[in-house]
Amino acid sequence: MRLTWRDGITTVLAALVVLVTLAATQGWDWPLLGSERSAIGMLGVLGYAMCYAAGTPKAFLSMKGGYRTLSSVLGAVALLIFVVGLIWPSETWIVLLAADILLLWAIATVRHGVRPAVAA
Repeated sequence: MRLTWRDGITTVLAALVVLVTLAATQGWDWPLLGSERSAIGMLGVLGYAMCYAAGTPKAFLSMKGGYRTLSSVLGAVALLIFVVGLIWPSETWIVLLAADILLLWAIATVRHGVRPAVAA
């Protein structure tokens, strides 16, 4: 399989995840990032946008073996970190959520770049 425009969109969103994380942890005083809770919320929105841009549920269900299991576990962990971070906001949850989202992005991008194209 080749990298597609969807991978490009998710890469741009991954860069935004890095910027939001740095802005929140380094005190850059960006609008809409006035608190740790708002940074967690913004990372949640970006993570959801990345999942939406990545493809359809049919594409996820076509995944086999380790990729599907690992993606499912990391997605569940991201959801858990998101909820806990909204309840007890801290920089630790911001960094953990960003790391989880970026790991999911890296796994998906590598999978798309390495997996051979399927004949139509």
